[in-house]
Amino acid sequence: MLRLILCALIVLQAPSAQLQQRIRVWIAESVVDDAPGSWPRRLMKERGLLLLHGNQAFLWYLSPEGQVFVLDTDRFGHRMESETNLPAALNAVAQAARQRPELAEMLPARPEGAVDCHHCHGSGVEDQWGSCSCAGLGWTL
Repeated sequence: MLRLILCALIVLQAPSAQLQQRIRVWIAESVVDDAPGSWPRRLMKERGLLLLHGNQAFLWYLSPEGQVFVLDTDRFGHRMESETNLPAALNAVAQAARQRPELAEMLPARPEGAVDCHHCHGSGVEDQWGSCSCAGLGWTL
């Protein structure tokens, strides 16, 4: 029962007003050119969403208000949808926070009783297969 309660506490936090403004600035300052492969940044500017993270199949974006979106790069039309998979959303923010530490305020604090992730040994860094069971946090319950 305690584990279930602790798991319910693992959520993305809404960004502070200061971080929301910082996200808007990052989006505005992003350089977009005509180079091949620059379409994810172009899409970021067009939609007003911060590009967080990507892998071979998906790209994750963040609205200034804290909503995480996912884009399946293999789907025709590159339709962006709200990310409903909490571990994927957590991982996208956690990976982005390595480059933009201010984003870490959105991540849950490590609760008492959490242990270092056995897969990434507490680093939260993805390996070649993607995120592990800690969703990029470096710890599990």
